[in-house]
Amino acid sequence: MKTKGDLTFRYPQEENPDWGYARNRCFVLKRTDACWSSSLFSVKKDGFTAPNRDYPQQGLLFKTGDRYTKFMDAPMFKLLSEGNVVELEPSEVELTPWKAKYIYRNDETALEVVYYLSPSTMSDKAGGWIKFTVDSDLNDLELVVSPLVDIRGIGEESPDKGEYTVKAVKDTLRISRDGYSLMLKGDGNTIDHVEQTKWKYKLGDGFREEGDGGIRFRDKERKPLRAGAMTFELNDRKSAKIGIACGRDIHEVDAEFFRGSDPTKDRKLAERTLGKFSFPDDEKMKRFMKARILSFSTFSTRQGGIEMPEAGEWWFKDVWFRDLFESLYHEMEVYQELKGDQWIKKLLTWARIYIKDGVMASKVDKSDPAYNSIDGSLLYLLCAAKYYEKTGDKEFKENIHKTFYSVIQSLWEEDGLIRCRPEYSWMDSVIDGRSTRIPENWDVEDESKFLLPEVNALWIKVLEEYDKLYGADEDIRKAWGSFKEMFWDDKKGFLYQIVYEGSEVLRDHTESSAAVMALGMLKDYFFGYELMEAWEVIKQRLLVHRKPVYFDDGHVPFGILTKNSKRRTYMGDAEYHEAVIWPRDSTYLFMVLEKIGRKSIKEEILKNTLDHQMSEGAIFYNHELFSLPEGVNPHETSQSSNPVPVKNPIQLWSHFLTDFLEVKEG
Repeated sequence: MKTKGDLTFRYPQEENPDWGYARNRCFVLKRTDACWSSSLFSVKKDGFTAPNRDYPQQGLLFKTGDRYTKFMDAPMFKLLSEGNVVELEPSEVELTPWKAKYIYRNDETALEVVYYLSPSTMSDKAGGWIKFTVDSDLNDLELVVSPLVDIRGIGEESPDKGEYTVKAVKDTLRISRDGYSLMLKGDGNTIDHVEQTKWKYKLGDGFREEGDGGIRFRDKERKPLRAGAMTFELNDRKSAKIGIACGRDIHEVDAEFFRGSDPTKDRKLAERTLGKFSFPDDEKMKRFMKARILSFSTFSTRQGGIEMPEAGEWWFKDVWFRDLFESLYHEMEVYQELKGDQWIKKLLTWARIYIKDGVMASKVDKSDPAYNSIDGSLLYLLCAAKYYEKTGDKEFKENIHKTFYSVIQSLWEEDGLIRCRPEYSWMDSVIDGRSTRIPENWDVEDESKFLLPEVNALWIKVLEEYDKLYGADEDIRKAWGSFKEMFWDDKKGFLYQIVYEGSEVLRDHTESSAAVMALGMLKDYFFGYELMEAWEVIKQRLLVHRKPVYFDDGHVPFGILTKNSKRRTYMGDAEYHEAVIWPRDSTYLFMVLEKIGRKSIKEEILKNTLDHQMSEGAIFYNHELFSLPEGVNPHETSQSSNPVPVKNPIQLWSHFLTDFLEVKEG
């Protein structure tokens, strides 16, 4: 990676075959309910060039109503001179958090292709533009652009070409299907030729399998439509700009409006945003952190009349409450600066309708919410308490009292602890009706009688906050005493992963990040020597190292395993919460490290996290989880010993901030 200006980063157009192309880079332009993404690598087909897509969800997407719809897979283009294709080689890509520029070259010609997604999304339409600029002395230059179109829900198969209507009128292409339309408008000529194609997306949905030569991702095949073409003469002007609009009820004026979108406004907004925060002196760290805060602010979807962060991109383009409230809890000060106190108050007031009998819905679902997130309701209350602590909003305090009381009354048991189903916390994988959190050798009769350390740690903090807010005199000591007796393994100096109360009490000794989360939340309850004992266990059994690409630090800490499990290689749902690394766990580890005076470890993890953000996957964003680099690698590289990015590359709760920067006072 090379740098060009404070917020511009330059990458070669190349693929990385390590671990089945797991580290392939891509650009992601995110706006409210919209996303545009392609790989930082270009492919050629039938004389055309296009940025590649490694996931079937990549391309131009927009959410209308409850449906997240893909519209365009990619633009295919070719440059002609005197009727012959000008052969250009992919050179590099320049990225900012709001724009992507691809550069192609040969000895006598350079072509720049810029992609921009407008911030002006509306309830039923979104758009942006593509600009082609050529620098060449060749004669009779002509640009041909043919969009690959795939109008479908992001999880659906591609429709047959007979389901589309393609219209080419003067300088406008309109492709429609089932009430959804994509429109491209320039100042050239158009034709309406259509052709169904086949493309393989090698990273699929992020699942893996054993293949010939080693572990690879389970690819997906789709059939995007080459829908018409636009032609531009470039002899005098040397550039062509295409406005793009997608959604419902699309008109030419929409494409023209988006064609006029001005990215200089994004830079000005970025400067205002960054001016609210303090950054470290190290120039590389500072630039990476600036990119991180700007990309953090792009998580946005509309719900309940409010724009709020979704859990991630593509199949996570919904508001998942535990993800939302983890982010709000850890980044409250950042949200105050970016969104304001009234936004937080409105969000918290709206969200309480999704709590029922002490349990929160897992995500927003207008038809039939699944109430299966106890950690969600507890995190919600902790966010409410933190909001009051920071604002002193007495009206909010009174309005939320009933919700606090209702949750506590619904969950309270005689010994002060919570029992629930094992999947009612964030490790929520269920296969064949059984939670993957339950040890395979346990015979379980009643799945409502599990005790989870992280849930009960959140519970004790909720009791503590309730007492502070309302002087309720809840028996926190009783709950803490029961917690210690139930979960603390005195021989090991660590917490059990899960406990089951059946005909006999079963305790799982497997080391887990759930224990680390509980230790972090209750760091002020444990003795110092107990936290030091726990740190030794974390260091020996859970801590995972990684060698940064852009920092010459050797192998340094990166994160922790979800479980110290025998399932050491991520393939699919069975390993989703096993011996894998979730960056969201780091925020709780930081609480422990701060308490025991190991800030240098925290700083190494922070630097390594930034390095991942800028060196692999979705640039400026952070992966959902990582596999250990174990198994047969079909193509080894210098990075092969690093944890392997898998599943979703754009995840909100992996995108933690507060430990990176400080909010400026005043």
